Parts: sequence; C-alpha cells; structure tokens
Amino acid sequence: MSQIKNLSSLDISQNNLKGTIPEGFANLSNLVQLNFSFNQLEGPVPLTGISSHINESSMMGNQTLCGAKFLSPCRENDHSLSKKSIAIIATLGSFAVLVLVLVVLLILYFNRGTMFGNSIKSVDTENHESVNSSALALKRFSPKELENATGCFSSDLQSLHHWF
Repeated sequence: MSQIKNLSSLDISQNNLKGTIPEGFANLSNLVQLNFSFNQLEGPVPLTGISSHINESSMMGNQTLCGAKFLSPCRENDHSLSKKSIAIIATLGSFAVLVLVLVVLLILYFNRGTMFGNSIKSVDTENHESVNSSALALKRFSPKELENATGCFSSDLQSLHHWF
C-alpha cells in the first residue's frame, strides 16, 4: 500500500471484505477520502493517518470494528462464542441430559421391587399371607371371631352412627 503515494480517495465499500484494516493506510499521506462501509471488517481501527479522522459513515456496516470514537471500545480478550460453538454446546448439553435421564430410568427399572434395601414381595392371593419378612405378622380372624368381637354391631352402636 505504501507504494501508492498519490492515492487521494479510496472507496472499497460493499465488497464483502473480511479481516482487519491494514496499518498501511496510515502511511498514505495524500489519502483524504476512505470508505470501508458495509463490509465484514473486524478489530481495532488504526489510530494514525486517515483512520484517525475518518467519519462514522465510512465505517458503518462493519459490526465488529472497534476503537474509533463512534465505535464500541476494543476489548483486550474477546472470549465471546460463535453461533456454531453455542449450537455445539447446546447439542452436547442436551445429549448429556438425555443420557442422564436414561441412566436414571434404567436404575429405577432394574431396582423396581426394592425400596430402601428392603425387598417388596407380592401378597399370596390364595391364603392372603404376606411374605414380606420386614412387615409385622398380622393375625387373621374368622367371621365368627369378628362377630363376637364386634357384638354383631348391635343396635346401640348403629344408633351412634347418626351422631357422626
């Protein structure tokens, strides 16, 4: 660039240029008009030469340029993530959650029937005796024993029902 000493005006707007603005523009002493607008330029605007007094309209449309008085300040380290990185992280996170849910479901499936280390057994339906060793043994009463114990729900007890 420094070999083009007599260049006074340069319009490279709307050319889909990418990258940073070359420092070589600062050495073009005859350059009075410079237009970088609507490209994909990024990074700091050089602080010397024509770049130091360029106007805002000559830089607009370059979202990631920084450093000039009308642009956002430049950051030392830009740790922002690209859209592709965010999509990859979101996909991996979703996959990890799915795997975790499947592991929990498998654990629950294989541990069904056990709770807190005690085995839960089914009740034998023929003789209605519980086979759960941790439960208290319950005594079965015959219908005659129930009639004797309840007094066949005498009329005195049935009249109390109206009070409740």
